[in-house]
Amino acid sequence: MAAVDCYQNQMEENQGQMNDNQDNILNPNDERDQQGATAGIPGKDDERKLFVGGLSRNTTDKELREHFGKFGEIESITVKVDQYTGLSRGFAFMVFKNPKTIDKLLAAGEHYINKRKVDPKRVSKKAQHGKIFVGGLTPDITDDDIKAYFSEYGTIVELQSPFDKTKNQRKGFCFVTFDSKEVVYKLLKTPKQTIN
Repeated sequence: MAAVDCYQNQMEENQGQMNDNQDNILNPNDERDQQGATAGIPGKDDERKLFVGGLSRNTTDKELREHFGKFGEIESITVKVDQYTGLSRGFAFMVFKNPKTIDKLLAAGEHYINKRKVDPKRVSKKAQHGKIFVGGLTPDITDDDIKAYFSEYGTIVELQSPFDKTKNQRKGFCFVTFDSKEVVYKLLKTPKQTIN
């Protein structure tokens, strides 16, 4: 038996929308929005959303619009900026009118803006999943125990159980990813739970 704590892994939820090497801590004060844009809002318009990494500190919305606008009509652009310097943090989100535009621009090969190669990527659908941190696990709890317990709440997509090689046992925590964020919200209503 183990008393466990469940927490939503907010950083992981946001990170699923972009390359693991990019910083995506959303701050309402660090966006340049156009036309009430949804480009910087996680989960909004994802089928039409493009992540662009590798931008220079000086890249602007206008330069992104000039380059990527050749492939199709852009609805909104959000260049993420540092709240202290006002300079680009090196990435942006774009929403296109037509999702097929993203296919076209990704098939076009490499992209350069301000003489710098940029890295456009389709926003991952993984963002629709919900992930929780489960702490307070005892070494005798198995993956099957965890899956059996949490599968009562919803469909488990992935279970990550870190292992301590020096102690030759499971670490006292894991991450459980569900196929829906709603499952996470339901679970978090009771953050203290007991397995077995």
